[in-house]
Amino acid sequence: MALFRRNFERSYSQCGEDILVDFILKQMKIKKPYYVDIGANHPTRLNNTYKFYEKGSEGLLVEANPELARKLASKRPRDEIIANALEREGVSEVELHIMNSHEFSTTDRSQAAKPSEHRFFKVRETVVVPTISFPNICRRCCATPVDFVSLDIETNLMPLVSEIDFTKFRPKIWCVETKIYNPDGSNQRDWDLIDFFISQNYTVYADTFINTIFVERDWKGASGASIAARSLKAEETPH
Repeated sequence: MALFRRNFERSYSQCGEDILVDFILKQMKIKKPYYVDIGANHPTRLNNTYKFYEKGSEGLLVEANPELARKLASKRPRDEIIANALEREGVSEVELHIMNSHEFSTTDRSQAAKPSEHRFFKVRETVVVPTISFPNICRRCCATPVDFVSLDIETNLMPLVSEIDFTKFRPKIWCVETKIYNPDGSNQRDWDLIDFFISQNYTVYADTFINTIFVERDWKGASGASIAARSLKAEETPH
């Protein structure tokens, strides 16, 4: 039992994504990664970056829910907290539909309606919040190379990530929620989003069905990762 405790690796993520990312970072010889966590939500629970904060790293946390942003600021004082919603450039504010289960909170009215169709979830309140775009995040991080981005917000991500200038903002690792939630439990993937990152010279390193982990294609450890991408595509291809 003592041996088990010494070798126990704790994960704060939903499906161990932080352990996978930690492994990649070690292979890249990055000891203290600088991260950007968009849709950070709770400071520790189901959080993809707290593991690295606990080890001494710091980064930028973007969280639209004012209540959760305050908790992040209290629990993670080394991190920079931005209490904004991710939106397209030129949009200054947006409605945030806060669900009784924070993980489903969204700025997308149609997305808010989906979990509401389930008897356990509903919109608790709707508030107006300021916004930040990927170009603005890029400008904030221009002096610090970003090693890892966690992107987990309940909205259509394609219009948002399409604004990224990957020549200026090029994190080594991305963990992106690519599962499309449906109340009936049916399984769908956002293939447009996956294909977009692949088109930007990233490759699929791992997938937890909820999140997809991308790494830069020219990293030497990515040589076999196309197997993961091939397997992902096959699972929803008609036979």
